[in-house]
Parts: sequence; C-alpha cells; structure tokens
Amino acid sequence: MDQVERKAKVESSNKEEAERLKKALVMQLASIDSRMEDNLNDHAGQMDLMKTSVQSFVSSKAEEVAELRKKLEHLNSHVVSSLQALTDSVKENLSTIDSSIGDNSSGQAKMSDSLVEALTAMKASIQTEVGEVVSSMQQQQ
Repeated sequence: MDQVERKAKVESSNKEEAERLKKALVMQLASIDSRMEDNLNDHAGQMDLMKTSVQSFVSSKAEEVAELRKKLEHLNSHVVSSLQALTDSVKENLSTIDSSIGDNSSGQAKMSDSLVEALTAMKASIQTEVGEVVSSMQQQQ
C-alpha cells in the first residue's frame, strides 16, 4: 500500500497545485478584465471630450461662415445701391448738361465734380466693407 498511498499523495498534491494555479489564473484574468474595462472607460471619456470639442469647433465655424455670408450679402447690396446711385447721378448730370446747352463748360464741370465725389464715396465705402470681410476671413485662419 505504500505505492498506493504515494500515488494518492501525489495526486492530492497535484490537485492542490492545479487548484492554486487555477485560482491564480482566475485572479489574474479578473485583474486584466478590470484594467481593460478601466482603459475602455477612459478611452470612451476621451472620445466624448473629443466629440464635444469637434462639435463646438464645427458649430463656431458654421456661425462664423454665416456671419461672413451676411457681410458679403451686405457688401453686395451696398455695391449694387452705390452703382444705382452713381447711375442716377450720371443721368441727372446728363440732363443738367442737356438743359444748359448754352453754358456747356459749366455743366461739364458740375458733372465731373459730381462723378468724382460719387466715385470717391463709393470707393471708400467699398474699401471699408471689403476690409471688414478680409479681416473676418483672416480671423478664421
């Protein structure tokens, strides 16, 4: 029975060692699982922060684009109205010249002065508005 007892003792020892290894592996797997879960939660949090940041960036850019569009529309309407005013001024000056055919040089001088004033005012206004649009675009960069 000595051999049977030894075999039983070895088998018992092997079972105890297998159980100890099994417990150690289960604990290590639980630790790995916990660390992976923590890392995934951290990663998800970072992704949420990035998503929020990107959404904020896109939203602010959309607002800035809308503001630039408004400025460009205003500039366009200003240019159109300035050109209409210039056209009206030219027509008025032409009718003044036609009515004062006797004093031709005086009519031409009035028309020249009016045109120069109208063009100078229009140029200054357009330059100001274009400067504002360019400034806004530079801020976008």
